[in-house]
Amino acid sequence: MATETSSDNLYSTSFARVPRQKALAFWSTHQVAIAFALIALFSLNLLAGRSPLSPFTLALCLVMAADLLVIRGLSIWQIIGTRLGFALLSATGRARSTVSPLTVGATVGLLDIPGNDGSVDLYRIVNTAYEGACYVWDAAKGEATACVRVRGLDAQLASFSRLSSLSAQFSAAVATLRDKGDVTRVVIQSRALHAPVRPSGDGPADSGSLADRDIRYVEESVLSMPFEHDHVVTITVDPSKAQGESAARSTPADVSRLLSARVEELMGSLSGTGVDEAAAWKWLNMQQLRGLMKTLIDPTATALLDAKGRLPDDIPLALFWHAHATWMEVGPLFARTRWIDRWPDGKNPVFPSWLSNVTSATMTPMVLTQVFRARDEHTAKKQVTGQLHETETMSGINRRLGRSDDKRTVAEAARLDEHLADIANDGGDIEFQGFVTIFADSRERLDAACSRFDGRTSKWIHMDAMRDQQLARFNGVWPLGLEGRES
Repeated sequence: MATETSSDNLYSTSFARVPRQKALAFWSTHQVAIAFALIALFSLNLLAGRSPLSPFTLALCLVMAADLLVIRGLSIWQIIGTRLGFALLSATGRARSTVSPLTVGATVGLLDIPGNDGSVDLYRIVNTAYEGACYVWDAAKGEATACVRVRGLDAQLASFSRLSSLSAQFSAAVATLRDKGDVTRVVIQSRALHAPVRPSGDGPADSGSLADRDIRYVEESVLSMPFEHDHVVTITVDPSKAQGESAARSTPADVSRLLSARVEELMGSLSGTGVDEAAAWKWLNMQQLRGLMKTLIDPTATALLDAKGRLPDDIPLALFWHAHATWMEVGPLFARTRWIDRWPDGKNPVFPSWLSNVTSATMTPMVLTQVFRARDEHTAKKQVTGQLHETETMSGINRRLGRSDDKRTVAEAARLDEHLADIANDGGDIEFQGFVTIFADSRERLDAACSRFDGRTSKWIHMDAMRDQQLARFNGVWPLGLEGRES
């Protein structure tokens, strides 16, 4: 569990599966019940005076053998239920609990993460009826989070009009969050992380995916190590705020249905925003979620994953962190997270795909985390009005001191006035925050990587150092949708 020492600020986190309770030796309750039922049928057959060596007995023995079979902790009945659920999903587009795996709604894993104050926040991993996927249940907040992994198209050679179209569709997709009162937040992570070298094709380096390009660059000695580029999209819902047919009573089955609907809606709206549809998006199960966490800070752990990115249950996932004022030690890596407190404006225009190039053009492992939260009109106006009052106070102080108005303060006041008008027209807004986390294998290389990143991006963005907030910010780097979670 999470611990802290006053001298080193040492914390830890663990992510383990919940062992399936067995009724007898290796067998679950339903397997034992079926076995006893088969024995009872055999006994009745003998009492009826029939021969024990009959086709009926052979059939009972075959069913018994299948019943007692255990594959990776699952009975044959659980596996059949999973397959039926997949088949129904393919045929109808939605799974039903009547043919879902027996683990649907069950807590299959426990995850503890240090809270912002160093205390322990405990999360439960619950299975759903959607292709074996899971969600992260935050009991303290009554929120459920689905974690989806997608891959983006390489937009470096796309035309300006195409890039503009993708940007417009992304804005439209985010705007739909205002219509979903039960969606607490959406977090999108653009990740560029070290990955082992894999064989590439014979095509040129500027063709195919970003990952294929980097592998080719490694083979040509342009890069020292390839990068894996992907995106993690998390959707967090509060079932108590669901309305109408989507209303949930916070039971696992209700939460599963609500999350399934919201995941399908959001990913459908994002399909025209640069998502690689050929690679398809994947709502992660617990083993895949553990795999993403393991490889985030240890690239060599990729060798432990199977072809679908799953980390076996018997491989432990326990991490130790040292929190410092402006950086973190996490396992073998050093990390620094900073908040983007100034974005491009009309005076510093950017091309539509500039943000994706921030991660795709880097030679440094990094994660760009963007948080989107819908606010109603009252909440949005209250917060923006407070910010406007702060700028007016600053202008008033300057006038009393005989100073001229600060251009940045005047520009900020004009932007906030325009924002208030937009809030009134739209009935609310989308609150947005961005964070950049950079990784390195030493403190010196971390400082150098941050300096290079600042040199490339300082024209468009400015970042706050997040001093003494590194622990809270690193919690948001995990692919769990925790960034933006209210304390």
